[in-house]
Formats: sequence, C-alpha cells, structure tokens
Amino acid sequence: MMLTRRTILCAGSASALALISAPAFAMLPVPLGNTLSFRIMRKGARIGTHTLNFAGTDDDLAVEIAVDMAVYLGPIRMFHYKHRTTERWKGGVFTSLDSKTDYDGTPAFCTVRRDGGQFAIDGSKSGKHTAPGTVLAATHWNKAELAGPMINPENGMMLHPRISDAGTDAVALASGATVAAQQFAWRGKDSLDLWYDKNADWVALKAVTASGEVLSYEKL
Repeated sequence: MMLTRRTILCAGSASALALISAPAFAMLPVPLGNTLSFRIMRKGARIGTHTLNFAGTDDDLAVEIAVDMAVYLGPIRMFHYKHRTTERWKGGVFTSLDSKTDYDGTPAFCTVRRDGGQFAIDGSKSGKHTAPGTVLAATHWNKAELAGPMINPENGMMLHPRISDAGTDAVALASGATVAAQQFAWRGKDSLDLWYDKNADWVALKAVTASGEVLSYEKL
C-alpha cells in the first residue's frame, strides 16, 4: 500500500489553523510499514530471503536491499549468494546505487551516479559507461522499471527484456493467503515473472535459472 494518507487538523473560527501533514511517500510505491520481505523457495524448500527496507521521504529516500541464498546437500554447501544494495531517490527521482555481490565466491559490483541528464555507471561486468537519465535499476520494487531499459544492479549491464502484461492472477503469500495481482512476463536472456498488487506493491516473483531451476519468491 502506498503511503498517501493525509491528516487534517482544523480549529473553527476566524483564527482557525488547518494543518495538513504531507505523505512521506507521495510519488513512489513504498509499502506500508516501509519494508518488503520474501522467502526464496526452490523445490518446495526455503533457500533464502530477499528484504528491502525503505527510510526517509520522497525528498531523500534510501532503499536498503539484502539478498541471501544457500543450497546444501546434507551438511555441504553447494551454492551461496549474497547481495547488498543501497538505492537512493531524491524528489521522487532515482539518483544513485551502490551494490556488492558474492556470487558463489565470485565478486561483483555496481555503482550508479546521476550526472545531469544521464547516469555514470561502473560495473564488474559492464565497465564504465553512461545511460539515459530516465532508466531505473532492476530492483523490482518499483514496477515503473518495466518501461525499460534497466540497469542490472549486480554488475552494471543494461537490460533490454521483452515485457508483456500477463493479466491478473491469484498469488500465494508465505502465510498461505492469496492476493490478486497483475502479472508481468519478463523474457530475454533471463526469464522472470513479476506480480504487483492493486497498490503497486511487489508481491511475488518466479525465475527460471540458466540450469532450468525454478525459484519462487513468497511474500512474508
């Protein structure tokens, strides 16, 4: 749910004062409670979490993102993934991003800085390059990213997926409840499906890995 509620305090008579409290996030789809958390599922088992914490206001918003995954065979860890991102917005406009990733022992990074009407980007895979100031990072919480192209927050590469509206679906949450959500199919080098509810909150994700594994996000 977007935080767009206003509190109005009024006192009657000629000397009355009306105080309108502006919403903290009028322009961005920041969820109620300022946090989003998902459990990451593979073959019916939980293998990790993806958490986003929002702090500030539209004038200065920081989004802290943490993703942790590990796959075990008995006591042996077969795969691990750790991703940390800080995404910043000012006045409802995306301004910067800093990320570090440990992809099963291989490090990756991305930095993004707004420079006038464009972005200066440096990434472990992309190297240094620029992009139009209208692009967003593919961090998924803001479905406006789907207008594309997007910046890969892991490595700085530009993403140009084909996005199509797949209609409304009933999505299962981690609690077992379901919520109606709009599904978007993301196709290209990567294959994803993303769901957003009527308040534009991100509520689910399904990804097919290069090896054919299916990962599902269930909102906590």
